[in-house]
Amino acid sequence: MLEISILLVNGIAVGGLYSLLAMGLVIVFKGSGIVNFAHGALFTISAYAAHTLLNLGFSYFLSILLAIILTTLIGMVIERTAFRPLIKTADPLIFKGATVACAFIIIGLIRWRFGGLGDYLSLPPLFSFSPIIIGQFIIPSQQLIIIICVTLIMFIFGAFFTYSGPGRLMQAVAEDSEAAKVVGINVDIIFLWIWGAGSCLGALAGVLMAPVTLIFPDMGLIMLIKAVAAAVVGGFDRLSGAVAGGLLLGLSEVCFGYFVGTQYQDVIGFIVIIFILAFMPRGLFGSKNLSRV
Repeated sequence: MLEISILLVNGIAVGGLYSLLAMGLVIVFKGSGIVNFAHGALFTISAYAAHTLLNLGFSYFLSILLAIILTTLIGMVIERTAFRPLIKTADPLIFKGATVACAFIIIGLIRWRFGGLGDYLSLPPLFSFSPIIIGQFIIPSQQLIIIICVTLIMFIFGAFFTYSGPGRLMQAVAEDSEAAKVVGINVDIIFLWIWGAGSCLGALAGVLMAPVTLIFPDMGLIMLIKAVAAAVVGGFDRLSGAVAGGLLLGLSEVCFGYFVGTQYQDVIGFIVIIFILAFMPRGLFGSKNLSRV
């Protein structure tokens, strides 16, 4: 029972982080029809930014906040420099290539500033307290913080897109950008907001994961694969699907690592992508009218 409880909690915590990243991918994809392959690099930037600001003497919470804001702004810059100038080409392959180029530029700059693959950094825990024990059920402190934060973030973003004016405008553009133009919505500005929202989710995942892992330049690449896998499972067109896909992937990965070996647990992400694309191209929760890839 003890081992099962730890697996469950770890799986939900890890899956929650995958869900945040997948939600960011889905928001950008629904709004612009592009899979942002620089998303993992933005995840990495937020972790490095938080670490740097903390070392410069900023408070922990201010470092986290500024790192999220900085990463969000960088995502918006990518939209203006890599996406907006190419929009008239209407070629998804060119868009994807541009985001891949942005990702490698960001990773290259991080390596130049902080060192290569051999230099690992760490961020201290947000809070440190004893694990919560309920009978034979144990919840480690850091996993509990991640689960609580991820849950709050999901509710906040859900409420934002459902009830706020900007959120509804973003949904309208995501559903039909041409119709949005007809009714007078400034689609260019909404695209910028969409990329900012997606980048913000990537940043939130980065600062939440940094205290429980080591920070290194390529950390976002494997996380991007996990996020894509989670989004594919969810259908790539629903935030709820991204959440379900992330949790399913996280739990599967933790259980796979426990029973087979942690050195093989990353394989599950590739297996999920191949299986879903081969047998369920629309994902488990995707709509039938999903056409932009």
